[in-house]
Amino acid sequence: REGGFALVTGDPGLGKSVLAELLGQQPGQTYVRAGAFVRSAHPETYLTPGGRLVIDGLDEVASTAIGGGVEAVLAQLSKIGNPPFILSSREADWRGAADRIKIEDDYAGKPVLLHLQPFDRDDARTFLAENFSTVDGDAILDHLSARGLEDIYKNPLTLKLMGEVAAADGALPNSRAQLFDRACRVMLKEENPRHQDAGHVRCSEDDLLLAAGAHCAAQLLCDRIGVFTGPFAQTPDGFSHLSE
Repeated sequence: REGGFALVTGDPGLGKSVLAELLGQQPGQTYVRAGAFVRSAHPETYLTPGGRLVIDGLDEVASTAIGGGVEAVLAQLSKIGNPPFILSSREADWRGAADRIKIEDDYAGKPVLLHLQPFDRDDARTFLAENFSTVDGDAILDHLSARGLEDIYKNPLTLKLMGEVAAADGALPNSRAQLFDRACRVMLKEENPRHQDAGHVRCSEDDLLLAAGAHCAAQLLCDRIGVFTGPFAQTPDGFSHLSE
């Protein structure tokens, strides 16, 4: 809406960044990564007169900023006159009422909250047809459904992974164990240029698989959402700290 502000949330892989980038290409809207925006000494350079900022990736700053990612973003927005904005956030990094109240205090109104929904089968079929023209989309979806793995095709990121495996191998492996093993090895490829200087890029495939296994074991055995790498005292509810 004209002059409005909104938050787009969703689980990892549902397409928040893709949506944010598309919105940022619309007239009068400017796309910016949350990390770059919070670090900038001149946030006004991102804003066009009468325009709206599309701020993507709250998780980039949520674990390190004092008061959380929303507070850090709002502090920058206040420096440039509280312009309209759209903010994308992983579900786990949106702190519900606490963050909503901060926005209402600064903007004297309620933000529009939008939640991305997972794919249904028709969505998944269309996605495969558009991105993997050489594979049989229905065969992949039938394969996953027959093994009780429908949740994999409901998420665009994991569905893309299945498409890559099928495109490389000609078909998906028969057993669940083989499927997950093949998928894990595809996932080890680091394609994000922002992570090329990270230490894990130089690790061997076996070391990465062992580390991922330890991470997942901690999540499953301890009933944790994930592993938090920020300051220990700021560990969110439901997470284990890396030091643990």
